[in-house]
Amino acid sequence: MALTATATQGFESYRNLDAEEILLIPGTAATTFTRGDAIKITNGVAAVASAGDAAIGVCTKSVTTPATSVAFPLPTGYQYGLEESPDSTLIPVQLFASAGTPLFQVTFQNHLDITVSAYSSATPSLTLAAGDKTGADDDLNGALVYVYEGPGIGEVNVITDYANGTGVCTLARKFATDLTASSKCIILGGETGVGSFGVGFFGRCDISSDGTKVDTDDGADNGPISVCIDYRETADFLKNLKLPVGRQINFG
Repeated sequence: MALTATATQGFESYRNLDAEEILLIPGTAATTFTRGDAIKITNGVAAVASAGDAAIGVCTKSVTTPATSVAFPLPTGYQYGLEESPDSTLIPVQLFASAGTPLFQVTFQNHLDITVSAYSSATPSLTLAAGDKTGADDDLNGALVYVYEGPGIGEVNVITDYANGTGVCTLARKFATDLTASSKCIILGGETGVGSFGVGFFGRCDISSDGTKVDTDDGADNGPISVCIDYRETADFLKNLKLPVGRQINFG
């Protein structure tokens, strides 16, 4: 049975960003981040920005991320700062966005709802069934993945590369629980043939035609609305098919 959203209330006021707000964002595996590095988002995860890159903020703690054999911490109830290996999968980023920037919670639509055809913890990757494949290579890069039923329920991941021919979605990290054919997921990527990128951390969306939702099939590289979310919030939002968003102009 597909995951169904509750009735949308449009763009509901959620909160305003705090002064010098810090979000925890998944970092590129096996990478050293140094305090003070400018941070950008590449294929859905934090990376060190270079001159001329569009940066979202600054790293506030030096971290060397582990290999992809280490899973993300579970979002719900996880307390960052325990200095365990899952901690270093997340990068603390102080945002460039101004204090007081308003965020709204809103329902999203046009995502994929899939049953896992195959899963590899070694790669790590999940494979889409033939009927779930979408668009072309890289269309799902950067998309958030949420497991809503079966093994892995409640866990969140990020697709860093998508091969449409095989349906293989390379993941930022392995899941803490191996997925099986009984695992059902939503992927914040669009419908067949749209040819857009997946939506995740600071991904961009269009507003739906009726003005009450955002479309995840309008990819991460355009649109007036930007996702602004801490990794620890993702499961609670995605299970209700909602996202915290703000105006893209506020996020560079």
